[in-house]
Amino acid sequence: VALASGEIALNEREYSTAVEILSKVKCDRVAAPAAMLVIGSTEDLCPRARRDLAIALLAVANTDPRNARALTERATTLDDRFAAIAQFIRGTSELAAGNNDEARTAFNRAMNAGALPAAAESAARKYVEALQPVAEAPQPTSTTPRRTVLVFLPDVPAENEKRLAETMSAYVSQLSTASNVPLHIELFRRADDARGYFAANRGSVGVVIANPEFVSDLGGDLSPRFQFAREGRTSYKRVVVVPASSGVKDVRGRTMSIAEGLRDNSGAGAKIVLATDDGAALANVLFGKSDAAFVSEANPLLAQNAAKLRVLSSATAPMPVIAFAPLLPADRDALQPVIRPAARTLAPLQISGITEIEPDRPAPRKIDITPLPAAALGLVPPTDPPAKLALRANVTLPQVAINEEMYDGQ
Repeated sequence: VALASGEIALNEREYSTAVEILSKVKCDRVAAPAAMLVIGSTEDLCPRARRDLAIALLAVANTDPRNARALTERATTLDDRFAAIAQFIRGTSELAAGNNDEARTAFNRAMNAGALPAAAESAARKYVEALQPVAEAPQPTSTTPRRTVLVFLPDVPAENEKRLAETMSAYVSQLSTASNVPLHIELFRRADDARGYFAANRGSVGVVIANPEFVSDLGGDLSPRFQFAREGRTSYKRVVVVPASSGVKDVRGRTMSIAEGLRDNSGAGAKIVLATDDGAALANVLFGKSDAAFVSEANPLLAQNAAKLRVLSSATAPMPVIAFAPLLPADRDALQPVIRPAARTLAPLQISGITEIEPDRPAPRKIDITPLPAAALGLVPPTDPPAKLALRANVTLPQVAINEEMYDGQ
C-alpha cells in the first residue's frame, strides 16, 4: 500500500509527499510467523521501493539547491543507476551557489558516468563550456631591467620615520636575496616627492609599494599584484578626530587634515588640509592648525593622545598594495613567489601578511541556469505495473470457545 501511494504521489509530482511515504517502506527480511498469510512474492517490492524513493529524492533536490548535496547522496545510495542524474543536479546546485569549480567537476562527472538524458547532457555541456577558466590577461613586460622599488606609505602606522625606513629596507633586501634580483629602494614621506621621482625615473621603477589611491594616480602600466593584510583583513579603519575640548559635532565646511596621497572617503564634507603623513595630520589638530584630522585608527600617536582627541566618525580604507610595472619576465617570475614569505620582516609595521590580488581577467560570461523538469531528467516512475507485487496480510485470529452443549448434537 505504501509503494502504491508513493507512486501515486510521484505521478502527481508531489515529490516531498512521495519521499515521506516511500521512506516508511520497510524492506527488512524477517521470517514469516505461522499466522501470516502471504500472497505474491517480495522479490520485486524492495528494489522498486528503493528506486521510487531515489526518484523522489532527486526530484526534490532538483528544486532545492540548498539541500541538493545531501539529497543526491542519499538517492545514489539507494540506487546507483541514478548517479549521472545526481551529479548533474549537484552541478546545478553548486552553480547556483557560485561554486564554479565544484559545479564544473560535477557536470564532467555526470557526462562521464553515461546514461545522462539528452536534455541534461546538452545543458551540462553548455555549463561546462561557460565555466571554462578565463585566461589571465598577460602582464606587460620590459626589455630592460627595472629594479627600483618606490615606497610611499603615509597610512602605515610606525612610531617614527626611522623604523619605517629600516623595516621597508629590510623587506626589500629580503626580496632581493630570495629572488636573486638586485633591487634598490627609494622611500618617500611626501606624495609630491614620490610623484616627481616616478615621473623622472619611470623607466627604472619596477615595483611600487603604496596605498591603492596613489598607485592609481601614478597611472601608466602599474598593476597591483599583492595587498597588505592586518590580522587577515585587507582593509583598515580611518577615523575623523577633533580636539576633546572642542564642541564640534559636524566638520562640514571646517578644515580637516589628511595625509598626502590619500583620498578623503570620510564623507565629512570638510575643507582638506594636506599633511605629510598621519602623524603630521594629528599634530595639526593638537596644535590648532586644523579643526579635524582623518587618520588611521591604528596610528600610535592617536593612542598616545587619546585623552586629548575625540572620534566623530569612521570609514574603511584598503591596505597598501604592491604593484608591478613592466618587468623582465625572469625578474617578475623570480619576485612573485617570494613576496609573501618575506613579509615576516614587516612585523614592526603591524602588518601580518600579504594577500595576492585576483589577477585582471576578462569579465566571465554570465551563466543562466535553465531549470529542467523532472521528466526531462528521467525522474518518472514506471508506467507498467510490476509483474509481481508483494501483498502480505498478517491475520490474527482470536481464540474462540465453542460450547458443545449449545448445539446439542445438531
